This record gives sequence, C-alpha cells and structure tokens, in this order.
Amino acid sequence: VMATALEVNHAYVTLFHAVYDSQTGDLRYIDAGHGYTRLLRGATAQEMLSERSAPIGMFPDSKFAVGSAHLDRGDTLVVFSDGLIDLRPDLATKDVPLPYDARHAADIQDLVDILAQGAKSRELMDDVTV
Repeated sequence: VMATALEVNHAYVTLFHAVYDSQTGDLRYIDAGHGYTRLLRGATAQEMLSERSAPIGMFPDSKFAVGSAHLDRGDTLVVFSDGLIDLRPDLATKDVPLPYDARHAADIQDLVDILAQGAKSRELMDDVTV
C-alpha cells in the first residue's frame, strides 16, 4: 500500500531496519536506499555494510536484500540520517571513515555529540538523527 502511494506521488522513502540478537551478536538488516551506516570494530577499524537496495517507492515491485553482520563485544553500529550530511559534508562519501574523535568516543552519547556538533547552533533544513 505504501509503495503504491509513493509511486503515485513520485516520492520515495529511505529506511534502515535491523534486528540484533544480543546473545549471538548476529545482525540482520535491510538498507533501502539509506546507506549511512558504519560498523566500528573497536576503536581501530570500521566497515560499511554491503547489502543495499533501492529506496521504498523508487521502483514498483522492488525486492529488498537482507544483509547480515556479526558484532563482537566492543563493536558499535552507527546509523545516521542524511541530515547529518548537511551538517557534516565530510561524511557524504559513504566510504569515508568516521572522524578519529568519534571512533574513540568514551560512550554512545559522546559519539552522538561529536558527530552532531553544531546542530543546536544552526538552522537545519532536515532532521539530524544518529
């Protein structure tokens, strides 16, 4: 129903949806045109999630690829909206690593604060979600 409404209105929606099993560390996800994710492996390495599909409503009868990853203790999945790209153009290229200070943040709130620095002092045209 939603895809039809989007198609009629020539609109689309991006989505990142994941299910994480904290017992096994397994992550299953669908990335429908979102693409702004980083999997931090501790504080030293990061990966991009490889499975991607077109946004919802972009093409009729789209199929969505289900990706999987494994998170070990100390790994962090970071997902952010394109509004952060307006604030941080340095992250626009999907293969650009997160800044050093964000990768070495003391905790999740610190990571969010580092990435969204400046959001409170600027007028933004889009949401900034991390």
